[in-house]
Amino acid sequence: MAAETIPTRDKPVGATMLSANIVRKEQRQRPLSTKIIRRLFAYTKPYAKTRNWLLMAVIVRSIQLPLLAWAIGAAIRGPVQAGDVHWLMWSALGFGLLALVTQFTAHFRGHLALR
Repeated sequence: MAAETIPTRDKPVGATMLSANIVRKEQRQRPLSTKIIRRLFAYTKPYAKTRNWLLMAVIVRSIQLPLLAWAIGAAIRGPVQAGDVHWLMWSALGFGLLALVTQFTAHFRGHLALR
């Protein structure tokens, strides 16, 4: 009589499963290349103006979000620590304006993306 092979069972450890035989369900993908980006720009050539404005909005927004966090830290390190109410009001006004411009950019970025 031939020896039967018993299928190996995964051993649960907390919320994870340890397994020696991992089956990849996703296909491996190539990394993003400049060739693909050039093709994308070629396909969107009829919409170049919209594409360029959208790209600029994405870049500006990616700068604005860390800038908001920095502005909060600067306000806390500066006027809040020093107890200077006058400069705290100017800091709050500056932060509010930056937040307003950031929201404006986000709105029109979304508007351009859906066009």
